[in-house]
Amino acid sequence: FTELWTNDVGGFPLPRGCYYGPEYKDMPGVLDDGSTEIVPCYREYLMVFEPQQGLKHECLDYRTDRVGPCVYMFVLNARIGAGPTK
Repeated sequence: FTELWTNDVGGFPLPRGCYYGPEYKDMPGVLDDGSTEIVPCYREYLMVFEPQQGLKHECLDYRTDRVGPCVYMFVLNARIGAGPTK
């Protein structure tokens, strides 16, 4: 993650750790011409917080000085593209 942002006056909670899960791939379907479709793979990115120190439902918004829903934004760099060719 390159940037973590929230509207909460207390700032973004400090994650204990960040990691990504295994690579998943949906089952390919069969196209009208009988060929098998190419299915991209994907993975989940996760953050772990200490107990009682994670994301909140309500925040004191530093921009308005009012209590309301929390807004969280995560920015990360990723390389998107086709996998290796055989």
